Amino acid sequence: MIYYIIIDKGSAQGIEEDMGVFTSQGVVGVVQRVSKNYAVVLPIINPEQVISAKIKGNNQLGSVKWNGKTPLKAKLYEIPNHV
Repeated sequence: MIYYIIIDKGSAQGIEEDMGVFTSQGVVGVVQRVSKNYAVVLPIINPEQVISAKIKGNNQLGSVKWNGKTPLKAKLYEIPNHV
């Protein structure tokens, strides 16, 4: 199942494809499509969404992906064992 969020902001308000969408609590998703006054966001709780991430403190890069179970947890992948 694929989930989407539609927001009431679009290119007229400066929104562009591939922009990140955040709240004060963290990542929501990535803008996938944009019209003049609306945008479609692919949320992080979409099983097909993979978002690049960085570990604060050591700047190690990885990928965050939702496991499809609880919307409160996601998993960080592609981090070397020595980190």
